[in-house]
Amino acid sequence: MYLPILLAIWSTLPAPACDPPITWQVDQVDERFGMTIEEARSWVTEAARLWETAAGRPLFEHDPEDGFPITFVWDSRHQVMQDRIAREDRLAEQGAGIQDRRSALDEAREALRLERALYDERLAALEGRQAEHRRAIEYWESRGGPPPAEARELDRVREELERERMRLQEKAEGINVLVARVNEDTEALNEAISGYNAAQSRLRGGADDGMLTGFYRESSRALGSWVLSVSREIEIYQFDDPDHLIRAIAHELGHALGLGYTSNPSAIMYEHARSARAGQRGLGGAQLHPADVELVRSRCPLPSP
Repeated sequence: MYLPILLAIWSTLPAPACDPPITWQVDQVDERFGMTIEEARSWVTEAARLWETAAGRPLFEHDPEDGFPITFVWDSRHQVMQDRIAREDRLAEQGAGIQDRRSALDEAREALRLERALYDERLAALEGRQAEHRRAIEYWESRGGPPPAEARELDRVREELERERMRLQEKAEGINVLVARVNEDTEALNEAISGYNAAQSRLRGGADDGMLTGFYRESSRALGSWVLSVSREIEIYQFDDPDHLIRAIAHELGHALGLGYTSNPSAIMYEHARSARAGQRGLGGAQLHPADVELVRSRCPLPSP
């Protein structure tokens, strides 16, 4: 009479690690995420595939009836992240604008340099001609004055030199205006860069950094030392793009496999499920780090050939 009871208890023992696959279902998706349940399933499938590829075996299975629930819960965390994304986008536009202004200022400085070089060249030529004109006057004065023809030529050259002097004076005034404008633009650009850097620092050090992206719950029923059943649940709270979403889901699925944390900040199983928004967007951006692969293979060894 004890054999059926013993077999029944034995059947409740947990299966070997990663065998059979853990079943899951998308239980609910808040409509404010702008995502259908079908789309959510595709993201979970993609996240599960990361672990399965590393382990070389099926680890998860979609079961819409009995799978453990994965719920997408909208709360202030996601709104905070959306606000952060908007700030990042505005900051990116500001950075692009600063770069455009820097390029324009570089062009203005180069134009000013060329203007100054041309002015200096013309001024040197004028001063040389003026010196030559003075020597001609001194020469004729030392001889009692120039003949009529020479006097007319000296007057013509003097008038021409005076006109060139006036033109150069106007050019110098224009250069001074350009210098003042470049200085004003430089000061304004420096202020814009200072504000941009301060905004970047605030964004990096904002209270939403390291915000909880999801949560994994697990409980079990036991009879003495025998585990009768395991109850699992995943909640996803916020993400900033598809890549971040896959990483967040994969992080919680890793806990469902029994994986702990790794100290490598680039790994999916790092203590915080981080965003890689600055890198690629979309499915191609999320991938396991070697530290993640080591974790899952220690838990789920590769099948024997």
